[in-house]
Amino acid sequence: MALIKCPECGKENVSDSAEACPNCGFGVKEYFKNKTIEKEISNKSIAEEKNNHNNSMLSNKKVWVISSVCIIILLCVVLYGTPLYNFFEKRITHRIL
Repeated sequence: MALIKCPECGKENVSDSAEACPNCGFGVKEYFKNKTIEKEISNKSIAEEKNNHNNSMLSNKKVWVISSVCIIILLCVVLYGTPLYNFFEKRITHRIL
């Protein structure tokens, strides 16, 4: 329970748990209740955005890692596979002749 300034008329020292402002009758308790709900919703949406951002960053990292591994494997096959194929092909043809 805090003493606040009435959001409607500006009267000082109004309790934030009072049903209404004693000066203008503004529903102080309902106002702060709604403001608290809005703040909670805003905090949840911010947390969800951060979570979604983190998940998308993780999936982007996974894509990069998988792509890099595939490229490395492909390079190994091309660089080492072709000479090995030629080596074994020569041995087989040499045996046949």
